[in-house]
Amino acid sequence: MRELAGEVRQLMWMQLDELARRARAVADTTHYLVDKGRVVMWDGVPIQDDGPILAAIDRLVKIQESQRKLDGLDIPVKQLVGGDITVTYQFEGVDVAALR
Repeated sequence: MRELAGEVRQLMWMQLDELARRARAVADTTHYLVDKGRVVMWDGVPIQDDGPILAAIDRLVKIQESQRKLDGLDIPVKQLVGGDITVTYQFEGVDVAALR
């Protein structure tokens, strides 16, 4: 089973790597704002559209999250749900009586 899991993990890593490569290609490409099938111009200069670049960056972040999970790099977060919580503050080097 471990051998099979290792092969599946390797295949998933390869797929995620390919998706990341494609997302980087989108992020590295210049995109222009288009309206009604035509590039929008301002004083004869095409207006760049950062939307596709930002979407590609978001996708890269999601791919990296998947890769971290696949590698077990994300530390599980423990949460305390319900119950009584007591907080105690300890001040060092402060004369608490002098504060009164």
